[in-house]
Amino acid sequence: MRQLLTLLPKKSGRDVKGHVSVRHQGGRAKRFLREIDFKRDKKEVLGVVELIEYDPNRNASIAKIIYEDGERRGKEYPTAVGPIDILTVDENGDFYIFETKLSKGMDRALGQLLRYMGWIKVNLAKDKNVYGIIVANKMDEKIKYAVEVTPNVSLCEYEMKFDINFLNKM
Repeated sequence: MRQLLTLLPKKSGRDVKGHVSVRHQGGRAKRFLREIDFKRDKKEVLGVVELIEYDPNRNASIAKIIYEDGERRGKEYPTAVGPIDILTVDENGDFYIFETKLSKGMDRALGQLLRYMGWIKVNLAKDKNVYGIIVANKMDEKIKYAVEVTPNVSLCEYEMKFDINFLNKM
């Protein structure tokens, strides 16, 4: 796994001979530089937000993305609207935002998704389409009524099944 952190070199105010040339420059903690993906060249590969962490060097938050091919990259997103679960871009450049819920899809998930969609439309999508999909185990009746009149938003229910096989002891 490729690290997204690199050590920033210390600038302790010393010249090439090691003599102090600038006073009051040393003794702080290790500083790390977070690697950011400014290229955004992965267009057709699905990515999931692994975690969002604060970067003190940029005064911003960084979302670490795990792509389907196993590569990890960091992308810079403001957290004023919250972390986006899954953000993908199709071959036409249209954005798809997936909001995943562990159990029941409540109607407040729609408001959360619409905030994400608005932020993506203003900051990233510009003239492209933005679609939202809420994925949950079961959907509340209230959210079904709300989605009826909300364009570009879909609902999906998932179902999980487990098969358990006991193994013989060695």
